[in-house]
Amino acid sequence: MIGKFISSLGFTFLLASAQAATLDDLYNFPQGRWDGRYPGGRLVMDKNGRLFGVTNQGGEYKIGTVFELRPPIAGETAWAKKTIFTFNGANGSKPTGGLVLDKDGNLYGVTGSNDLDPGRVFELIRPRLTAGETKWTEKTLFSFNVANGKTPFGDLVIDQAGHLYGTTYAGGADSSGTVFELTPPVLKAGIWRFRTLHSFYAANGSYPAGGVILDQAGNLYGATSIGGCQPTATDTPGGVVYELSPPATKGTAWKYQVLVRFKDIDGGKYPSGELTFDQAGNLYGTTSAGGPGYYGTIYQLQPPAAGQTAWTLNTLITGPSISYPSGGVVLDQAGNIYGQAQTYGLFKLSPSTSGKKTVWTPSPAVPSDASIANSSELIFDPAGNLYGTTSGGVDRGTVFQVTLP
Repeated sequence: MIGKFISSLGFTFLLASAQAATLDDLYNFPQGRWDGRYPGGRLVMDKNGRLFGVTNQGGEYKIGTVFELRPPIAGETAWAKKTIFTFNGANGSKPTGGLVLDKDGNLYGVTGSNDLDPGRVFELIRPRLTAGETKWTEKTLFSFNVANGKTPFGDLVIDQAGHLYGTTYAGGADSSGTVFELTPPVLKAGIWRFRTLHSFYAANGSYPAGGVILDQAGNLYGATSIGGCQPTATDTPGGVVYELSPPATKGTAWKYQVLVRFKDIDGGKYPSGELTFDQAGNLYGTTSAGGPGYYGTIYQLQPPAAGQTAWTLNTLITGPSISYPSGGVVLDQAGNIYGQAQTYGLFKLSPSTSGKKTVWTPSPAVPSDASIANSSELIFDPAGNLYGTTSGGVDRGTVFQVTLP
């Protein structure tokens, strides 16, 4: 089933050569008066190895930036950082999720909301160097109005046809968040078409925990941070994992299905961040609480076996060895899981077989890294190096690289 699932990075990474894991800060914020502050959301890497990300604050107007980090070239030892766009309020403020790249190298992302602006989806058009352009051009693709969503949240995802999918944390028909689609225009000068695919409400999950991911059939998967059942004396709604399936007839409603409901302490509560697939079609994610000791969990969802309809929830590990995981996880080709935990730092879960059971063993991805935890998802490059951001540490956040053994 290799290649069944769409990669947000657009390539398959290779395993790193044998060496000790090392942690390197590529850039520390802020390093100037107009520098960004508090990077967040998933980074994205282009085919030339350049990293792009957002800061939630800082910049000339103190409400966020988009930045580029270029790897060292001949004669250099450090990555070169450049602010490629600064938000000023009129064009959005405080970007909240990670960026995605289209096939032409243009960037897409979302900005947060304030009393006057419920949030928007934006495009940054790459400069055409052959035409003498030097600056990225920003274009607002859609502005929310609360009724169709408020506070776009999490990372966007783009399909092969250029459609964008994302979530809003609030707004919608029940003020509990939405999943939306933006369809590109036939002509570049045209208007993107917006569509709400689903509005959340308490019984089926509320307030998305992050963005959505795509499988090859065009189904969307995500999690909500709370909701999913009616409160009882023993159970409280602790979020859901859901699937949205495209309709057989174009233009009709997408089908929403809850795959699992988190409602008891042992199974985990309050999902955090995006989901991820392995090559067999299993889903992986984190809960920020629940599990024995209430330390949160790393979980796996196995798709239904032949003739079955229910997904199977497996708790892979819970604290105190890994406490309060935040954000999603990523997997390497050997099946190891990497992520971040608030009181642990970067972690690694390694699978081994004990009889018919898979045992997951936790270890630090990098020794003495507990201070770099953040809620953003990690990414791999083609050589198997990991990249991520912190919102604290030195100054006002960092971009880091981990070279794995």
